[in-house]
Amino acid sequence: MTIAESSRRCSPGSAKDLYGPDVHHYGGARNRRRPGRSPEYNRKAAIRHALLIFWRHGYAGTSLAPLSAAMGMKRPSLKAAFGDKKAGYLLVLQCFRKELGEVVAQFARSTQTTSETLEDLFRSAIDMYSATAQRPGGCPILCSTLDNAGSDPEIRRFLSDGSPGGR
Repeated sequence: MTIAESSRRCSPGSAKDLYGPDVHHYGGARNRRRPGRSPEYNRKAAIRHALLIFWRHGYAGTSLAPLSAAMGMKRPSLKAAFGDKKAGYLLVLQCFRKELGEVVAQFARSTQTTSETLEDLFRSAIDMYSATAQRPGGCPILCSTLDNAGSDPEIRRFLSDGSPGGR
């Protein structure tokens, strides 16, 4: 699955689909859902939803309220799962970069001619970076760091060497 395909599958409105009903069975008794993160929590989908929010609003323009709403998590659960806003942002960028690398690696392993492979790669890039109803256009890393995210030393380090915190 390409990044563009995975981005299309996670519109902000579908974050509610990450969780089951409000009521779960614990030990045979029917109880209201326990507070905090749901047992059906889907980390990968939550990261995709966070990517879309940062992509649309940038790092500085994103607060915890839209992140928690899009990810279907309450703030305490969000903080427990991803840390603070910067840690979550760096994780989102790291996951996107890894996924992008996997897509490029697939093209590198292609058995097509170089010309056909490059044509497919460029078509995929055009599709991924073109705006749709579900996602904004452009590169999510560049679009989300054009505000003051680049002034943060840890984010700058990630952008230059790909490792948050220099790890």
